[in-house]
Amino acid sequence: MWVGVGRVALALEGVSSLKDKRAIVRRLVERARHRFNAAVAEVEAQEVRDRAVLGFAVLSNEGAHCDRMLEEIAQWIEGSGLAPVLWRKSERVAFGGLAGRRPEQEGVLGSWGTVEESG
Repeated sequence: MWVGVGRVALALEGVSSLKDKRAIVRRLVERARHRFNAAVAEVEAQEVRDRAVLGFAVLSNEGAHCDRMLEEIAQWIEGSGLAPVLWRKSERVAFGGLAGRRPEQEGVLGSWGTVEESG
């Protein structure tokens, strides 16, 4: 399984209150969650009026698909027109050592319906 995470920092120009900021952030978060079926949240600078940092996460059985999803989400946020992007970063990791192999090859899955702990 592949896990991809990303962060996007936004400049909130002309925002005069935290209430205004939260309205913009809420719109971006809700739309991104719905459009991409991804976990999305404001992850930093919650009390800073003119900046927001959004984090997002995706899961996939293919690394390339994970990369594409991260890029699509970041580009969509950038293209939303709600706030200019200051910077963005993403990374992908193989979780559980199963990338490209069947779980039974790893000896992680037990009988149907149970998962055994592994190193």
